[in-house]
Amino acid sequence: MNYFDDLVQKKNIGEVVLLLLFLIYLFTVPTLSYKVAEFISSIAGMVIIGLVVIYLFFKCNPILGIVGLIVAYTLIKSSRMMYSQNDKYALGNLAQFGPRERTVYSPFTPTQQFPYTLEEELVEKMAPLCSSTYNLNPASFTPNAENTYDSAPV
Repeated sequence: MNYFDDLVQKKNIGEVVLLLLFLIYLFTVPTLSYKVAEFISSIAGMVIIGLVVIYLFFKCNPILGIVGLIVAYTLIKSSRMMYSQNDKYALGNLAQFGPRERTVYSPFTPTQQFPYTLEEELVEKMAPLCSSTYNLNPASFTPNAENTYDSAPV
């Protein structure tokens, strides 16, 4: 099945025009008005766009259906971005209230500068493990190696 040859036939001129409009939309991505973006961002708008894409897949050329799916994704994405920029409490706009990764990871923030830590204090209070001032007696235990079963000496 050669879908491209079916698309360019004279009887499918409407599908060719729609494909060209879809491609123009994809390459230009015009800004939407607030009301259109609000409608497309709603559940009803997404359902309608989804039904149009399903209709394109079943009743039109598959190339037009695939391009229509890409256009629908771009349309929903741009309308959500437009709607979330204008609406202060929209879900897509919540990222502006959290800290950015650059400021979170900075090792030079005032909260990460500790003059004297608890770890340093506890290490200072611990008894030293070896020191020249302490007289350590040699151990009185000597190991008795019986049969080592041909293992290497340690």
